[in-house]
Amino acid sequence: MKTSPTNILFINLKRYGDIFNMAHTIKAYKQDNPESKISVLVFKEFVKAANAINHIDEVFTIDREQILTFKKNQIFSDGLALNLFENEIHQLKRDTHWDIVFNYSNDCVSTHITSLLKEHSTKHMGIRFNSYCNVEYSNEWALLFNDVLTDLKYSPVSFVDTYNQIATTELKDEGIPLKTKEEYNKTTHLNFSEIRRMEEGECEIKIIGVQVSASSNYKMIPRSELIALIDELYMTPEYFPVLLGAPTERDREIINDINSEFNNSLVSIEADFIALSSVLLNLDALVTPDTSVKHVADLLKVPTVEISLGESPLFKQGTMNLKSVIVTPHISLRSFKKKEVEGSRELKDLNYKIKYTDIISALQYIMGEISDFSNEKISHDVTIYQPHTDGIGRYLMPIAGDFNEKIELERLCARALIHYKTTNKDDLTLLDKISTFDSSLLSNWIEHQKNAITDTSRDLLATLRGIIQLTNEKSSINNFLQALAVLFERCDDASDFIKIPAIRFRSRLEALNTSDLSASAKEVEGLLYEYKSDIQFQVEVIKTLQERMRKNTTTRTRNTSRPGAHDGTIARGL
Repeated sequence: MKTSPTNILFINLKRYGDIFNMAHTIKAYKQDNPESKISVLVFKEFVKAANAINHIDEVFTIDREQILTFKKNQIFSDGLALNLFENEIHQLKRDTHWDIVFNYSNDCVSTHITSLLKEHSTKHMGIRFNSYCNVEYSNEWALLFNDVLTDLKYSPVSFVDTYNQIATTELKDEGIPLKTKEEYNKTTHLNFSEIRRMEEGECEIKIIGVQVSASSNYKMIPRSELIALIDELYMTPEYFPVLLGAPTERDREIINDINSEFNNSLVSIEADFIALSSVLLNLDALVTPDTSVKHVADLLKVPTVEISLGESPLFKQGTMNLKSVIVTPHISLRSFKKKEVEGSRELKDLNYKIKYTDIISALQYIMGEISDFSNEKISHDVTIYQPHTDGIGRYLMPIAGDFNEKIELERLCARALIHYKTTNKDDLTLLDKISTFDSSLLSNWIEHQKNAITDTSRDLLATLRGIIQLTNEKSSINNFLQALAVLFERCDDASDFIKIPAIRFRSRLEALNTSDLSASAKEVEGLLYEYKSDIQFQVEVIKTLQERMRKNTTTRTRNTSRPGAHDGTIARGL
């Protein structure tokens, strides 16, 4: 009789958003394994997020700030930092054997911790180091998460998808993965019911929460646009705006400043993560530039207009709620690296691209008041995305505004390749969406990929020939290394579709347990044949895409040849 794992540890040494993203997987894993005891390890400064997640039995923390204080201050010996770190790791080894340790941080610290727990665990998911300090991947998704997605600017896969796939579970809609307090739920429901009763008129009132702040000023809705947005909501009979903020002095000042523009007539609420859940559950919709609040709303399935600004990782951590949308400056203008954004006034000022009218249009869309954006004027260099579902999870599709079809084509085809690689089959729904892009662009892209695949195949064969003919002679070794270096150049290809198999091959090669080339020749040869198989996956994706293009062309031709058929066009930004 098969027994389910009992003691489970999730390691996530990232920030609030990453920890909340993990809640989707924890909920799904608990539903699949109801007898399991789930613990998490997080940095102490982000423990509030872990404490807000349901199904977690115990929370362990690392006091990173104190460790860094000891490490950076010359008064203290580095031994104090090491002792504190060891004491906090020791709690994970004391009287506990972990059936599974999930490493959900793609960094060295979490990987070392997962490795330290090797003798105290049966299985790991994600990555850890072996005795040679080489990386051990638990599955294909662990490699994608740690080595491939980190090299792609426009990630084809979200962290939620990756977490679920590493854990071999899937996104589940049933159940609430966040804790709430009954007293908060009751009080909030009564107060919001009273608002609905008092504002009741000819139409049903929709309460719209507006998060007034974000972690940085450049991630916030500019004051003038925020006031215009609230004024529009305030003057619309069916809407009732509620200002939301964290229980901090900064947020109180922002709320008071905004409220002063409305004679202090606006309702405002400040809430920590536990109280926030109760508030969001009573909203009809949310507008937020704050990613942490958006993650909470996602978990509670609250329809949301997410304003994505600054370095917020749009494609890695954007909303997964099918009833939500994301409003963002054109992605070709953005950087998703914090240092780049903080060092550039131009990148910081991208929040001025989004106007209150864009947010209102997006809100009307998720509220079902408009079915599309054909009659809406979205600001220049602004894009609206919406989540869609496929065989490996959820992905973002542009549905309005300006967007670059070439970037989107590359991102979505990279996802199609990952889908084929991990499931061994095409996702026809995704490829059908891709096939609706500009036919000339598609044809040129396919031709470019075919040429790149031909060149890669040639370089791969040269490398295979080099490893097969490898001897201990210096010239033989140099010939192989030169061929390998040429093959590695594909890791920097402009096309993510071409890059992904190359990065995967490089990562697998770097993870080999030996530095002796002759001794590992057979393993290297095996990896080269895996690369060859990945190229075949690329060929299959392109072949199927061409078939879908032909089918769509035939369908359009038949439709336009019918009596009474008319030409319908969809505005698309390039």
